[in-house]
Amino acid sequence: MAARDAQLVITRIEPWSIMKLTAYVSIVAWIATVVVVAVLYFLLSSLGVFHSIEQVVSLTTATANSPGSNAASWFSAKTIIGFTIVAGLVDAILITAVATLGAVVYNLIAQLSGGIEITLQEAD
Repeated sequence: MAARDAQLVITRIEPWSIMKLTAYVSIVAWIATVVVVAVLYFLLSSLGVFHSIEQVVSLTTATANSPGSNAASWFSAKTIIGFTIVAGLVDAILITAVATLGAVVYNLIAQLSGGIEITLQEAD
């Protein structure tokens, strides 16, 4: 028996469903990012990478009158993970907003052009 084809046109994308989907995906990605950054931070910290960077910064910025820049606050867990949380939250909000706006723009363009034609084929 031959597979059947169905030609369909996507004329509208519901912005509310796009907003919910992208919000959920963005939140999951945000949580995963925070977890990965925390694990990497503690791994690198236990290997002494941040201490070595702090020493290099202190040595390279030191002068005869000044002991050099203290980079210890740059690499604290609170600073790194806090920045990751804030940046991830801003990204999640922006991604959700842009995707929702994209659905609205698609709907406006689809009204003028007729939408996207797709062909679906029945599985064997």
